[in-house]
Amino acid sequence: MTVDIHNQLAEDTTLHWHGLEIPGIVDGGPQGIIPAGGTRTVTFTPEQRAATCWIHPHKHGKTGRQVAMGLAGLVLIEDDEIRKLRLPKQWGIDDVPVIIQDKTLLRRWPD
Repeated sequence: MTVDIHNQLAEDTTLHWHGLEIPGIVDGGPQGIIPAGGTRTVTFTPEQRAATCWIHPHKHGKTGRQVAMGLAGLVLIEDDEIRKLRLPKQWGIDDVPVIIQDKTLLRRWPD
């Protein structure tokens, strides 16, 4: 898959593929900075067993605030084994992925 990441924030960020078994060069750790207003394109093929993973920023000193403000998402990996199970399969009909977060939003993020 190829993902074009467009950073529309007023600050630098990264996008880390948490739980995906992918090469470090596209993993989006603290070394993969995407400057404010910049873009980054990553290409990889997740070759792993079925998993529920997530994406989130990994910018040193900014991760918590950027996640709290909504920069996070769900990544579902399917494989042949999970497709054989008698699980709900119609996304949005009988299979509804849910992300639950506990947030406290402040007028000003503490330094």
